[in-house]
Order: sequence, then C-alpha cells, then structure tokens
Amino acid sequence: MIANIPYYITSPILFRFFYETTVRPSEMVILMQREVGDKIRCVNGFKSSYFSLYCTNACSAITEIMRVAPGNFIPAPKVESSVLHFVTSEKAEAVTDKRFLKVLSVGFLHPRKFLASNLVSGNIGVTKEQVNACFESLGLSLQVRPGELTMSNWKDLTKAIDTIRAE
Repeated sequence: MIANIPYYITSPILFRFFYETTVRPSEMVILMQREVGDKIRCVNGFKSSYFSLYCTNACSAITEIMRVAPGNFIPAPKVESSVLHFVTSEKAEAVTDKRFLKVLSVGFLHPRKFLASNLVSGNIGVTKEQVNACFESLGLSLQVRPGELTMSNWKDLTKAIDTIRAE
C-alpha cells in the first residue's frame, strides 16, 4: 500500500490496517507529518507511546525513507513531512493482539502516572496485589511510567497479567 493520507487521521488509518482488516498489507509506504513519523519511531525526543508501540507490535521494520520539505507542496503546509516504510509482521495474531492492545491502552491512560496505578484503575480485571506480584516477578519498579517500558516488557507484562488472572 502506498498512500498520502490526511495528517490528522494517520493514527486511525494505521490502526485499521494493522489490526482491523482481515488481510494486512505486507508493506506500506506512507507520507505523513514528520513529527508523527518521529513519534512512531521514538526519535528526536519522543518516548514510547501507545501509538508507537501498537505500530511496532504490528511491524517487523519501520524506516524513514525521506523527509519532504513544505515547499514541495502547493499550497505549502506549515509542517515538514516524512515518508515511512512499514513492513508488517506475519507473527501477530488477532487474539493476542487484542489482549496486548487492551493492556497497552490501559497502561497509557495517564502516561505521566505510574504504570501500576493505571493498570489497577483500568478495566483489565486485576487487583493492586496482582499488579504488584506481576511487577515483582518481572523485576519492574512500581514507580515505572508507561513510556519507560520496552516492547518486550509490555509483552511480558501482558503474559504475566493473563497468568495471574487465570490462577
């Protein structure tokens, strides 16, 4: 898929193609606002976010092909653009993705708050004691914030929460 999409709907379009279609495109090349591309790739001061992690979860590679200056458009926008190449991953499964995305979205409800309190107050069916046990088993601090975890941490946390809930 190759697209030049309206900048204000980049996130919903990516989510739709990564998680809601029956067949994911194997590759996508998309022109988007540079700041959004930087946010997806967590560069230039951007930390992990729900948006960047759901993109990373669905893709085996995300690379910037080029930057596009405002003067290349008529009329010229007030922002710089970026062309990103997404290679989607065949490993992602809809069922696991749904659970992972639920934990991720609850974890990022309040990105500046501690992750543990977001998980307890979110609607994922875990108690404070269960969250504390998950964090302890994974070696995570109770003072960690959502943006400080890696993709691997999030996947391990989702598995740990599911294990504790099943007990």
